[in-house]
Amino acid sequence: MMDIGTTIGQWVRLSLISTLFASFLALPNPVQADILDSPSSIHPTRVLVVYNANYIGDADHDKVQDSLESAKYYAEKRGIPSRNILGIKITQPRGYSSYSLFQSELIRPLKAKLNSLGQTNIDVILFGFGMPYLYRSTLQHTNVSIDNIVMALWFWNPTQDDINQLWSPYFDPAPGFDKSPGHFHHTVKFQGTNVYLVSRLESPLGITGVLNIIDQALYGEKFISPQHGYYHGNVYVDCENRASTKLYTDSFLTSNSLVEQGSYGFYNAADLNIAYSEHYTIHAGLPLKWERTRHTIGEQGAIFQDHTSGLTAPNALLYGGWDNLNHYITSAWQWLPGSLGIDIDSTSLSYSITPPFSQQYNPAWGVNALANGLTATCGSVGEPDLASEPRPNIFLYYILNGYSFAEAGSLSSPVIGWMPICIGDPMYTPFGAKTAELDTLTPTFVSGYPFVYQSVDEGNVIKVMVDDTIQPKTVLFTMDYGTTTAYGQTMSSPGYLRRYGFVPIDLLPSQLYHYRITATDPAGNSTQSEDLTFTTPAETPYGKSPFPIPGNIPFYQFDNGGEGVAYHDVDITNLGPHQPRADTGVEIHGAPDFGVNETYSGEWLNYTVQIASTRNYSLQFLISDWFGSGGQFHIEQDGVNVTGTITIPNLGGKYGTFSVPNVPLTEGQHILRLVMDKAATVDGWVGTFSNVQIQ
Repeated sequence: MMDIGTTIGQWVRLSLISTLFASFLALPNPVQADILDSPSSIHPTRVLVVYNANYIGDADHDKVQDSLESAKYYAEKRGIPSRNILGIKITQPRGYSSYSLFQSELIRPLKAKLNSLGQTNIDVILFGFGMPYLYRSTLQHTNVSIDNIVMALWFWNPTQDDINQLWSPYFDPAPGFDKSPGHFHHTVKFQGTNVYLVSRLESPLGITGVLNIIDQALYGEKFISPQHGYYHGNVYVDCENRASTKLYTDSFLTSNSLVEQGSYGFYNAADLNIAYSEHYTIHAGLPLKWERTRHTIGEQGAIFQDHTSGLTAPNALLYGGWDNLNHYITSAWQWLPGSLGIDIDSTSLSYSITPPFSQQYNPAWGVNALANGLTATCGSVGEPDLASEPRPNIFLYYILNGYSFAEAGSLSSPVIGWMPICIGDPMYTPFGAKTAELDTLTPTFVSGYPFVYQSVDEGNVIKVMVDDTIQPKTVLFTMDYGTTTAYGQTMSSPGYLRRYGFVPIDLLPSQLYHYRITATDPAGNSTQSEDLTFTTPAETPYGKSPFPIPGNIPFYQFDNGGEGVAYHDVDITNLGPHQPRADTGVEIHGAPDFGVNETYSGEWLNYTVQIASTRNYSLQFLISDWFGSGGQFHIEQDGVNVTGTITIPNLGGKYGTFSVPNVPLTEGQHILRLVMDKAATVDGWVGTFSNVQIQ
């Protein structure tokens, strides 16, 4: 099989890509032709899948712990033999600060398994959901990527921490201009020791997100083709034109020495190389959307090279760009199933790549992209130097030239023992050798779906799943719902998925709701469910009786009724220790004077009250601003804002009181709602709410 990556040198030869690429796609794959019809250059028998045997969570309620489920599901879909699945008893699910524990708990079992299988019989180590991903390096005084360490696990000292940032032997700085390392093989060594490709099945949305990115990869691998009339989307390239007073052109970049050298030594050089992703896209025959101004995609003023607006990025299949530090614009991006993208910024996969997730908890570009439909990405778990970031132009070059995700991720990452991490199906090869196919199959719902699952912390979850027994299938789910068959309200899934759970967050209590689900795949094939119904739980006062007004309301004593009816919290995971509302998603701290903590904009809490008379009242709040003053909230009565926006004053980083006068309240039994409007800081909270005296 011809290896395009090793046969193309200078730009003159790159001009042959379009011809070679078409013939490359039609070639049979001698390694994979009989394994689940996969074009991947990675054989299933050469993948080791590792899961956390101590994991106890079962977020999808299927009676299988989620880490094991991720490993079993991937192995089933990819034909991984059972002997290649390893369970390790992990006590530190996020990461390690002790080198001895890291070695004894994780590295030694890995080495033992590799020895039993044969060190060079495994090419890929794949960490399942719930496996630790951070190590606090003694030498580097910061968190580094466990995945990047494990790539060279035989090299590091087993008893003394010697992990440091070193050059990777499987890195190609200037593809197309230098000699490519080619597809991964064990002649690649790290100072005489065996190295591995390392990837991870992780999602900020938990196990459901992990299963979806596997399904998305399978869908993309089967149907993506650059040929006219077949499934593909746009390639987005976002540079800043740092190195030129005029907009970059293809001819300018092609002849630039910094591009020929693959230099990332300073910002202008990196910008030139990122921009050169456009060249690979042109020769692959895919639609190019190249933003080459100082604006980033999604910002006012952004414009693509074809003179269309850069405010939105519809039908996004591939992306390479940079400078979106804590800046993911959800409304801009529409990711297709099978999409891959890298954004170079200091926190691309930082904060936390694991649940719980909200954009306020975690503004990182890569984490938000995964939560909104991106299939796979590489980035950094902390703030590295520019030169050691995974490089999008190299990544896109190898993806477009028929390499797997694991190979492209490693070939684009310069270092070992540092911060790079890749999340996605390592075998995923969207442009590998295959016969192009069209998706003509109408989606069908799995038997028993849709259905409604109800709980206090998760609320009313309308669960949907489409069948994939004939072929991979992902769809855009839309739910119409309301109190009649006219519906009136609509929700959509964040991208094309195989499974999803709709959670309406502002429902009437004890109310019959109608709903229907529409499922539409990327090819436009669509199906719709019949009209279905569910009834919401009743809403009742926490203390059995309404709060008398005038009087005091402790904020942790919000109504019973659960998520979406009596309260809304941005995540279902309760992080408050030793608290009286542990069955809810609301974090409460500070016994015996409990306060509602970790509050984010969009959250709300209901309180049933009995108001003695219609008049203006004074509201005295006891609130802490210890995470920063300036948070904003308001109070509603029966859905009407009666206070206007309230800004928490500077309380010195501790609990303090302040009053809001002349608040009109109406006599009788009503619902007062505490609504969080704005967090105090970018990644902070609105405040910690103890109580309100209403007089």
